[in-house]
Amino acid sequence: MAEEAVAAFVDIFADVTGASTGQPQPFHVGPGSPELLLVLLLDEVLLAVDVEGLVPRTVHVEPPGNDSLDGMFALVPVDEVTAVGSVAKGVSHEGLLFGTQDGRWKCQATADV
Repeated sequence: MAEEAVAAFVDIFADVTGASTGQPQPFHVGPGSPELLLVLLLDEVLLAVDVEGLVPRTVHVEPPGNDSLDGMFALVPVDEVTAVGSVAKGVSHEGLLFGTQDGRWKCQATADV
């Protein structure tokens, strides 16, 4: 679920289709509720773009711990991707959903542009 959330978030501002495989970078976010972990993970994406000029091409998240997420981004330079929109400035803490609803996984977050 977290992998799909990161991919959808990146799709807001970048098409990574033609990019290289990328360089691995581990991440750890937490502790927090599932909703907070979602915000923290998306904030890691923004940090990589804003500070390092790198965009996640793929992400792998280990099975979640009790209150944290660990995994690996494959990051590519921003000049290897095609811009398709504005990069978000942050993720709102309002209206978050990261869990099951009606027996299905659902993820919802609002990006501040």
